[in-house]
Amino acid sequence: MKLGIHLLRTRHPVWRAALLVSAVVFIGVIGFKMIGGSEVSLLDAAYMTIITLTTVGFAEVIPIHGNPAAQFFAIGLMMAGIGSFIFFFSNFTAFIVDGHLARWREARRVSRIVEGLNCHVIVCGLGETGAHVVQELIQTERPLVVIDSDPEVGDKLLELFDGRAIPWIVGDATDDDQLRGAGIERASGIIACAASDKDNLIIAITARMLNPDVRIVCRCVD
Repeated sequence: MKLGIHLLRTRHPVWRAALLVSAVVFIGVIGFKMIGGSEVSLLDAAYMTIITLTTVGFAEVIPIHGNPAAQFFAIGLMMAGIGSFIFFFSNFTAFIVDGHLARWREARRVSRIVEGLNCHVIVCGLGETGAHVVQELIQTERPLVVIDSDPEVGDKLLELFDGRAIPWIVGDATDDDQLRGAGIERASGIIACAASDKDNLIIAITARMLNPDVRIVCRCVD
């Protein structure tokens, strides 16, 4: 099974939808707590919020009949809750069907693999030069991590190296966070094989700042 990690931090709509649902629940709890006053516990307010959002019709623990402000609040909460739940479940379904959940779990697993590496080599860019570098590192049994901006880098690695599981990161190697995610502080070397000399220069400078002792090798075209 291919291994990989996406350190651009997934921004799939399902996370925003989950945050929206959480915000609606939080507002509901606070609102019902204010409506019920000091005699109402947070558990009662949370219970009232959930039965309002899910429209299950259980008995009210915080009476709102005859209180127009409370009734308007409940109506608004129900409308917001229905909309947020529809948004969440539609995005959650897409998250699973499109394979994002499997990729997220895969990324978590490889993240732990990368965290366990020490004295490894980071290869930035999986072009023609980068592929030869990776092949050499595999033959000499050196631990490595590949960083490439191509979302299909994992499939490319599997194709080039006969299904061998190689940890990889989808991201921009000129970004500090990507290099940290690849364990630059613990790496023994970094090889910049990006297509642009400018990018390779930035990678070299950034790597030197993050790890003064790391060995740096750069591909240079011009």
